[in-house]
Amino acid sequence: MRNELKSFFPDARPTTTTGSNSPAEPLPVELMIHALKQLQPRDLQNVVLVSRYWFDCGVALLWERPKLDDSTSLRGMLTVINSHTQTTPYGEHVRRLNLMMLGHELSDQDLRDLKVCTKLERLTLIHCIRISDGILSELLGCTPRLLTLDLSGTPLTSDADLQVVAATSPELMGLNISNCTKVTDGGVVAIAMNCTFMQRIKLMGLDNITDTSLNAIALNCSQLVEIDLAKCSSISDIGVRKAWPHLKTLRELNLAYCIGLTDAAHPTQSASGSPPPVPLVAVTLEPLLLKHSQEHLRVLDLSGCVQLTDNAISAIIGHAGRISSLTLAKCTQLTDSAVYSICNLRRHLKSIHLGHVHQ
Repeated sequence: MRNELKSFFPDARPTTTTGSNSPAEPLPVELMIHALKQLQPRDLQNVVLVSRYWFDCGVALLWERPKLDDSTSLRGMLTVINSHTQTTPYGEHVRRLNLMMLGHELSDQDLRDLKVCTKLERLTLIHCIRISDGILSELLGCTPRLLTLDLSGTPLTSDADLQVVAATSPELMGLNISNCTKVTDGGVVAIAMNCTFMQRIKLMGLDNITDTSLNAIALNCSQLVEIDLAKCSSISDIGVRKAWPHLKTLRELNLAYCIGLTDAAHPTQSASGSPPPVPLVAVTLEPLLLKHSQEHLRVLDLSGCVQLTDNAISAIIGHAGRISSLTLAKCTQLTDSAVYSICNLRRHLKSIHLGHVHQ
């Protein structure tokens, strides 16, 4: 036990084993664990070496969120969790893995060695550029308790990987696959259909997803509070129109640089039921009339949506009167009329960006 821990926690100091006469032995396990939670990681490393009882109470806390800042610490952990002579299945105690600092160094074998972490709840694998196609699926197929997954910037992430997640981790609540350019509607729809508890999804820079994905998300993920569709060039008015009536708990909406969007993507009537003060531009879609207000919406980014006019801003604010952060940079058709509409946000508005809005 002590040698296993020393190989991954080199700062742990040998401590005298106390045996059954320790004053802490009679304490209920729940109380002991609560007490150990108050310790700093360095102290906890030493405490678990006191006795088997202390070890059993503290080992899960020690391994819950291993700190992996360099390849040496990662290799040490992988050696321990894959050892055939473990005192306890250390891999099963790991709940959160943040490998953000090691993405460029991770290899296929590293991900295979992580498969023993079968109770992972949070996994961050950013910019994993050295892994081969299909390796992610092997790991993700072993994580049925996954709640949040960040694969942003990992170029070989594919629909097949997301389909594995959808089948294996139905309780997934957060997904970031920004700039995973191989992903298409097939993977996103699978996630939306199976992971209905989803609360946050980031799809920035996915040129291959269309309104089909957004439609599936809107119809199946009713608890969504954040969606990032920035630079999703294939998203159109039709897809965004699905989000407004169905995603009633949305707090953050990012549509930056979805350059195909027009006023028709957004509500065209204020919450009170009165029409916008300026006639709408001619569009091929019927006006989107909402029966509810978007009272939860706080952050809205429409940067680079160059076809938006003052009418859209007026109607959006009429429905979402508690926006605190509004970004309209490079919305070049906006005029003073939009600014007057924004003033209706009053004390709720904390941040406004109107860069390159010259009119």
